[in-house]
Amino acid sequence: MIKIVAIPDSFKGSLSAARVAAILKKAADETFESASFLSLPLADGGEGTLDVLHRALGGVFFSHDVTGACGQPVRARYLSVGDTAYVEFAEAAGFSMRLPGFNAANTTSLGVGQMMGYAI
Repeated sequence: MIKIVAIPDSFKGSLSAARVAAILKKAADETFESASFLSLPLADGGEGTLDVLHRALGGVFFSHDVTGACGQPVRARYLSVGDTAYVEFAEAAGFSMRLPGFNAANTTSLGVGQMMGYAI
């Protein structure tokens, strides 16, 4: 029997890690009649990390308005699991929130600190 282990990350801005895993499973099921398929969606700490942690650990999401990387207001989440909070940098200051004319020299991670403050 063929054993397939898929440990996908998200495809930035288009597919979540869970969606990639579902697509891989469908393809494996269609290609290999009797394959055993194990899917472990993963994240590298960036975009999609909170969703992967939530699937694995459960917990409750909390959302707050914080300062985005370019100074704009953004709605960002953190995940609370028991007495532990998980903050994803990309929620408040991710690459996808970048506005024209902004770069590393004139952006801020203030929103990440604000999320940490809310989580505490």
